[in-house]
Amino acid sequence: MTTQNKTNWIHELKLSIPDLVTSACDAAVLIVLREHDGKLQVLLTQRSANMRHHANEWSLPGGKTEENETNFETALRESDEEVGLKSDGLENIGQLENFQSKNGLDVSVCISVLKSGTFDECLNKDEVQKMIWFDVHHICQKPDRTHRFERNKDV
Repeated sequence: MTTQNKTNWIHELKLSIPDLVTSACDAAVLIVLREHDGKLQVLLTQRSANMRHHANEWSLPGGKTEENETNFETALRESDEEVGLKSDGLENIGQLENFQSKNGLDVSVCISVLKSGTFDECLNKDEVQKMIWFDVHHICQKPDRTHRFERNKDV
């Protein structure tokens, strides 16, 4: 994908996301997108088996908000803590509407694009046992919107 094409899809994505100013939340997650080999991918993490909540679950990087943090600051801090993703390597695109988690937390969903397509991952094994880049087209092709991960194989 050329730089011009990448710029175009990022610009289109920005236009498609409403300019929401969401209130402070209990937690925030980060949808990290990248273009790789002509495919749009999203970063997913598998939580550590030792986690008190949601052990072994696949998730977006994120976590609880600390005092005086914005939603994006929370999502970016947690992404750095979990997988070593630095905010200067990201272009922040926008936020989706907040939602309430199954545990009753008010969660903000922030969206960023990885500028270079790659970063030096550094997994915090206390929180994350694995990360993968998942091809977004798999989500769109599955009628039931589910996908089965094969052990030891990235999709």
